[in-house]
Amino acid sequence: MRYLTAIVFFLAAQCAFGQRPEFKQKYLVPENYRMIGVNASPLLVQLVPFNKSNPLTTGPFNVTFHRFVGTRAFHTALGFNIPSEGEDTDFENIHLNFRMGITKRKPLGGRWTYLSGFDLYFSAGGLNLRADPNDDEKAIAALGPRWAIGYAIEERLLLSIETAAVFGFDLEFGIPEFRFIPPVALSLNFILPR
Repeated sequence: MRYLTAIVFFLAAQCAFGQRPEFKQKYLVPENYRMIGVNASPLLVQLVPFNKSNPLTTGPFNVTFHRFVGTRAFHTALGFNIPSEGEDTDFENIHLNFRMGITKRKPLGGRWTYLSGFDLYFSAGGLNLRADPNDDEKAIAALGPRWAIGYAIEERLLLSIETAAVFGFDLEFGIPEFRFIPPVALSLNFILPR
């Protein structure tokens, strides 16, 4: 409970100090920087219970890493969900997802940023999406575009949400697959200058 309280106070302080007038005028990012993002949806579900049916269904990726040079970046993302004790440990209940690709950043003005990219995906066990009727594949290899929008809470802290269209095939049967990954995960991104 004390960790939850500390996180709530940290986020409240970020929101309060993020309202400085000089920050509102122009959000400047370094020319070259790294951005590490974590899926904040599991924490958010603890604070605001909007997904009580299955809080583990938070999208395919848990951690993202971007390496920006100017407005372009190379990025990777990793996501996994391993069943805990007592759950069925069948392969279908284990989700392992990986993607890598390129990203382009475009400032929208003020604190808002638009990100778009193209990725190569590998998914084993499913994409960890709620009510996904096709969540029983053994493994998928795919390509597809990705779109995201971000809001800068502070100069080095960005909240983002993303969506993607994935075109690929099932590696076991060779069946073509099309997936739309809805914006189910809220990512908290930390900007680290190089």
